[in-house]
Amino acid sequence: MEYSVSPLTIRIPGFEYKGVHFGNLEVDDMIEHSGCTPVDALRGGVMTLAEMSALYEIALAGHVERGPVFNSSMETALKADTLHSNILSQDSLGEWTDDACDYGSDRRPQGIIVPADFVPVRWVKHPLFVKNGDGWEARMQEGSEECHIFLPPSGYVIPTCDGLYRPDTGTPFATMNDRNKAMDLLPHTFVLIREYPSYFRRARKPQQGKTCAVSHRNRGSRYGHYAIDVRAAPDSRDDHLGFRQMRRLKQ
Repeated sequence: MEYSVSPLTIRIPGFEYKGVHFGNLEVDDMIEHSGCTPVDALRGGVMTLAEMSALYEIALAGHVERGPVFNSSMETALKADTLHSNILSQDSLGEWTDDACDYGSDRRPQGIIVPADFVPVRWVKHPLFVKNGDGWEARMQEGSEECHIFLPPSGYVIPTCDGLYRPDTGTPFATMNDRNKAMDLLPHTFVLIREYPSYFRRARKPQQGKTCAVSHRNRGSRYGHYAIDVRAAPDSRDDHLGFRQMRRLKQ
């Protein structure tokens, strides 16, 4: 697939979202699709899922009120809306993120009750993907961040008292298999996704040591405009997935 449109640069000021600070961003509004570029071959900056999900949720809220939203300025909400309206305008297209999900994690925080169908993973922002004899590995490098979280099962994203997505990783807090019930749980004010709840898909049978790349795409009416996939190998090739250039600016 060849997909080339002259991008516009959107400058998004730093903002605070659910207690997490996101720095100043300069982001191309369009996703670049040039053949089947695997995530391990990407060069230059790309956004993390946390950045994308925060801006997506702010864009949803930006349709609701004209004042400050989620502790961000209206300027951020409007620019986030512009960014995601371009992302979601074309069915099936999506982008790789600058994240890795390592299903080999066996760390379980003490004193936390987690549903049986959640799985522990090691999540790495800005990973260095390295292939060895046993498969792929997500190594830490300069600027990398890692945390240990639990992923919900594959299903439609539903709201919680904390919102839709974790601010540290951008993954959903909770999911549900029943699409109609998930749709009913979404706030009526979220008009952009009220009819099309978005799907989250993780590895069906997570294997020890399995490391996956992370992507999201517009899957239309069936799986929503912001479907997240945490299953692909870093060298997977997909005509529908590209990337956008972005820079993190100094404060």
